[in-house]
Amino acid sequence: RFPCFSVKDVASTEGVVVPGLVLCEGFMSEEEEEECLRLVDGSEWVEGLARRVQHYGYTFDYGIRGIDFKKPQIPMPPLLKAIGERAHGKGLVPFVPDQLTVNEYLPGKGITSHVDTHSAFEDGILSVTLAAHTVMEFRRPTKAPPEQAPAREGEALGG
Repeated sequence: RFPCFSVKDVASTEGVVVPGLVLCEGFMSEEEEEECLRLVDGSEWVEGLARRVQHYGYTFDYGIRGIDFKKPQIPMPPLLKAIGERAHGKGLVPFVPDQLTVNEYLPGKGITSHVDTHSAFEDGILSVTLAAHTVMEFRRPTKAPPEQAPAREGEALGG
């Protein structure tokens, strides 16, 4: 349904290789994007960070930088579960995701440079950008040019 390609030498990342990164243009339709936005806009947000977040499945606890398995799971909405199943079916992630974090980044505010807490997750991260494009900048060990991900594009990172 949609073309997936590994980032090797595309126009915005010429000469840059990000091992394990796969981009899927048109991963979701505009209608699915609008449905996802309605879903998260109508759901409760957690505040207190530099951004608003929602958690489904297991909740990542920023205080302990891991999963608190004592906290009850919030059921994954069917639409979001179907997106995870699609990603798994297309081989983007090695399993159907059982945890989802929705982050709201307002214009001009972005995710700060960080390293994910690997111990809290299995290999494979699926990211879907909604409502606008995003710039992803990967560093290791030298600064790589930013990668632009259009709205509705799915990005999967593993390894």
